[in-house]
Amino acid sequence: MPNYNEYAEQHLILFDGICNLCNRSVGFIIKNDPDGKFKFAALQHAEDRDFLQDHQFVNNPSESVVYIRNGREYAKSSAFLEIVKELGWPWKIFYIFKVIPLHIRDYLYDQIARRRYRFFGKRNTCMIPTKEVQDRFLFK
Repeated sequence: MPNYNEYAEQHLILFDGICNLCNRSVGFIIKNDPDGKFKFAALQHAEDRDFLQDHQFVNNPSESVVYIRNGREYAKSSAFLEIVKELGWPWKIFYIFKVIPLHIRDYLYDQIARRRYRFFGKRNTCMIPTKEVQDRFLFK
């Protein structure tokens, strides 16, 4: 079982493992993170849910991406913006949207999140990481 305290000091992204949009986003992050700083865990794993019980996102974690960096937690639009900022140029240009008030950003995020399965589809099971990136996932 992974030591979450160790991961909380790094760059940990908790995502909806059956959502096609979320899985494509994880693939995009992996592709644009050649140093491998980001680690991933699917929210559907029981082990991940145990971890989330100690965090504020336990109520409905599958409705939001959760990003944990240096022990600090981000959700929804804030998680997205913090992740793209860490990806570097040209992706960090999207961090400019941080000037939009949080309630507006999260409202827009929620509208996409509620419709993500309808727009992008979903899988029956969580994605299985390839051997090349397996070490970046907490639970394989």
